[in-house]
Amino acid sequence: MSYTLWAYEPTNTHEQGDGWNGEDLSIFSYDDLTGDDDVKAMNPPDLHSLIHLGSRGIDGWCRPYPAETMGRIREYTFDMKTTRFELSIHVVSLDGSRLWQSQRDGDEGKPVEEGWTKVYLPFAHYLRTAVAAPEGEKRLVGRPGKEGMWQEGVEAVIDLEILEISEGRLEVEGQWGRWYYPLSEERDIKLKLRKWEG
Repeated sequence: MSYTLWAYEPTNTHEQGDGWNGEDLSIFSYDDLTGDDDVKAMNPPDLHSLIHLGSRGIDGWCRPYPAETMGRIREYTFDMKTTRFELSIHVVSLDGSRLWQSQRDGDEGKPVEEGWTKVYLPFAHYLRTAVAAPEGEKRLVGRPGKEGMWQEGVEAVIDLEILEISEGRLEVEGQWGRWYYPLSEERDIKLKLRKWEG
């Protein structure tokens, strides 16, 4: 018995689509590269190249979202033009619950008093580009994460304007934010932010 192997090389061109059913659904296209960018796209030297070389419509498909939460998500929205992200969570009281007992060494049986929601905040929308200014009540500059440098000499850090945080605190490292809040009573809480524009 013999087998014929078909070599398939995806086209990902604007003229031919992405080579499947005449559709053009790819998030990457060689048509969006110039010069030797195709070589850089295969082995990107920095985060900027990794995210932008050949990418198609990244602002539309790379969006912030809540990845983990202690509570129930009531609603979250994102406006691509303004980068405004809003998140509403219903926190359930865990007073007296054995389900949420700390299991760390030495803390066994101690009630968990603080919950969190982990939020993805992509560099595509929230990368620091504004002139450095001091942080304040409404500005939060994240810490660099493990992702690396944006470009040579430029750190990849998130720069946010906090429009509303009903309670708790937000900490950001790399492209991940962690919103901490107490679990003392049942209630709705809100977080609203956008990219810092200075």
